[in-house]
Amino acid sequence: MNFSGEMPAIHVVIANLPHVVEAAISQTLVKQRNIIVESSVHGEIALLLAVKPSTDVLLLGTPSLSPPPGICSHLLNEFPHLRILAIEAETDMWAVYWLGVKQKTFAKLLIETLLKDLYQAYYLDLDS
Repeated sequence: MNFSGEMPAIHVVIANLPHVVEAAISQTLVKQRNIIVESSVHGEIALLLAVKPSTDVLLLGTPSLSPPPGICSHLLNEFPHLRILAIEAETDMWAVYWLGVKQKTFAKLLIETLLKDLYQAYYLDLDS
């Protein structure tokens, strides 16, 4: 499925993912004309500096989805439009967090379905 039609660009930051996963995700995303990978970073300070008002989606590696990573509430207060797609390191389960630290958990993240999952997270209905 090609999502590179007339949709506006989605700005993405990748953070704290294992290098192999980060590389696979980056290779998938850079092939899309409407996805701009702003940066890939490791560490809390680098993450805080990397996310900007232009960032739409943060792909965040985390040891656990529950409770939500502490940095999520800070980022969502600073950037209320941000979607945080958190990926649990050991299980590859993932969840989307958005304003108010609302959460929706999904099945295992696969590189093959990454684009569909990213768009689903980006266009997630905030009222649901």
